[in-house]
Amino acid sequence: MATDDIPLDDKAKRMRDLLSSFYYPYHGSSPKAHSNYENLDSINSASFDPEHYMNLLVQKSNLEELLRKHVEMAAEIKNLDTDLQMLVYENYNKFISATDAIKWMKSNIVGMEANMEQLLDKIMSVQSRSDRVNTSLFEKREHIEKLHRTRNLLRKVQGKLFSDSESIQARAEAAVLLKQLDFPVCIETFRSDFKLD
Repeated sequence: MATDDIPLDDKAKRMRDLLSSFYYPYHGSSPKAHSNYENLDSINSASFDPEHYMNLLVQKSNLEELLRKHVEMAAEIKNLDTDLQMLVYENYNKFISATDAIKWMKSNIVGMEANMEQLLDKIMSVQSRSDRVNTSLFEKREHIEKLHRTRNLLRKVQGKLFSDSESIQARAEAAVLLKQLDFPVCIETFRSDFKLD
C-alpha cells in the first residue's frame, strides 16, 4: 500500500498519533489497563498492549485473516517509517536553516557593532568640535553684542549732540560724555562715522 493511496485525513491522523505516541507515550491511562482492549481497533491508542492485542487477534481470526493482517501491518509500518523519516528530514532541514540564520545574524551583529563603534567615535568628534565652535562664538558674540550696545548708546548721545530740539545744556553734557570716553567730538568725523545726516 503506497503512501499516496491513503486519504489525507487518515495520513494526518496517523502523523498526529505518531507524534503523540512519541511525545506522550502514556497519555490518558497506564499501559497495563486491559479494559479497553476488547476491540481490535485499539492498536492506535496510547495505552496499547501488544501481547493482549495478539491474543485477541489469534482468537478472533483464521489463518488467512492473520496473513492479510500481517501484510497490512507490514505496509503500515513501512509507511510509518517513511513518514517518520520525512518528519526527521524536514526537522533536520529546519534546524540547519535556523543554524545558518543564526550564523548570518551573528556575523551581521559583529559587523554592526564595529560600525556602531565608528559611528559613536564620529559623533563624539563632531560633538567636541561643536563645543569648541560654540565656546569661541560665544565669546565673540558677547564682544559683538557689547560693541553693538555701545554703538547704539553712542548714536543716542550723538543724536542729542546734533539735535536742534535738545537744549544747549543737554548737548554740552553729551559732548562732555563723548570726550570722557575718548571719542572724537569733531562734528564732520562724527557725522560720517555714524551716518547722521
